[in-house]
Amino acid sequence: MSHSITLTSQQRRTLLTWYRGPHPAQLRLRAHLILLLADGLTWATICAVLYCSSRTVARWKERFQEQGPDGLLDRPRGAPAPLGTLWPALVVAWVKDFTPRAFGLFRSRWCCETVALLLGKLHQVIVSRETVRRWLHRENLAWRRPRPVLRRADPQRAARLEKIRTVLRELPEDETAVFEDEVDLALKPQDRLHVDGARAAGGGGHPRRQ
Repeated sequence: MSHSITLTSQQRRTLLTWYRGPHPAQLRLRAHLILLLADGLTWATICAVLYCSSRTVARWKERFQEQGPDGLLDRPRGAPAPLGTLWPALVVAWVKDFTPRAFGLFRSRWCCETVALLLGKLHQVIVSRETVRRWLHRENLAWRRPRPVLRRADPQRAARLEKIRTVLRELPEDETAVFEDEVDLALKPQDRLHVDGARAAGGGGHPRRQ
């Protein structure tokens, strides 16, 4: 049997969230253990670094391989299966009937991470965002990234377009018209980095004639 494991990008993000966040010490230890295994550290090294036994490594490695990140969560003694149907039904009701603002959050849209955090805060039920996503998929619910659309009508649109066309028609042969889109929507961090980088490289400004 291989002593190492392979993580998906989603599993790694979940484990890092548990390890770095304000979660119970035992959950953080288990997440740390799995992350070290995934990075290829030997069992002897992990036991020395985390001050745990090889039996602990074996137990949580097996639980993770069988159930994924949810296998690292605590269960009530004697409970053969976690969560049942109550919590998935509650999550679906939240998503269908409320927005995060109903719970005192500033977000206007749900995400799996927000739902998981609320379950932990309000009901002391700790689940991963992967679990929340599976619950929602069973009900044919899924989130899609919103697409920004400009809808405001410009009352002077026709006049401005005609002015631009006139300039193009009467453009002297020794001049060149250069256009640049003035719409700048940077709604996500990666968009902001892209826009700032373009400006640093010489982008920005207004449509101009050369």
